[in-house]
Amino acid sequence: MSINNRYAPRTRRVDSWGQSRDRAVSPYRAPGWPKRQQLTEEQIHNFYAAYVEGLKANDKGFAWGHCPFHADRSPSFSVNLRTGRFECKSTSCGASGSDLVGFVTRLHGCSFAEAVDYVEGQL
Repeated sequence: MSINNRYAPRTRRVDSWGQSRDRAVSPYRAPGWPKRQQLTEEQIHNFYAAYVEGLKANDKGFAWGHCPFHADRSPSFSVNLRTGRFECKSTSCGASGSDLVGFVTRLHGCSFAEAVDYVEGQL
């Protein structure tokens, strides 16, 4: 079975009763999407630096800056440069997520598919 739409690829799986089942694959895992392991620390830092004021990396693989989700005077926004995970350490905000797509979804209020397309265009 061949499907040309990259956001709806199918995989054929066999369930526990031996019957073949088609299953949709998440667009996040679709071919062509850069996986988190393929992104370098520099790419992750440059992406977040466009949105986070004063983002500075330290030697432990983290970067700190002012949170884009609330008014901030001291750096409270942390980014793990190895995985792309972000978190605001402020008690009033608490924004967190696991990757660049989650950051864009929360920042712009867009859908997952729109965020994937946006991140692909930026990288």
